[in-house]
Amino acid sequence: DFSPLYREAKTVLGEQLDERTDVYALGAMAYEFLTGKPLFPHDTKDWNALAKDRRKVVGVPERITPVLEKALALDREERWPTTEVFAKSLMEAAQQ
Repeated sequence: DFSPLYREAKTVLGEQLDERTDVYALGAMAYEFLTGKPLFPHDTKDWNALAKDRRKVVGVPERITPVLEKALALDREERWPTTEVFAKSLMEAAQQ
């Protein structure tokens, strides 16, 4: 089970998990890895607000920004369909 900071806020509130939830978690971890800062503060308590709040991806190379933004989309339908597709897209962007 992921820390709530790496979980899509809607799942903390009880929505069902699916592979796009994993895409979000990997996107949040990649963001923190690349920036040295979590996507949301570690003392976050208001999961309802986070379920509606889209964080702007800043502090990463420009070529990687759209890949992470897609992984972190609030609407699951807008995310990468699988973790494999996300990983491949991230690697391709990093190698440009």
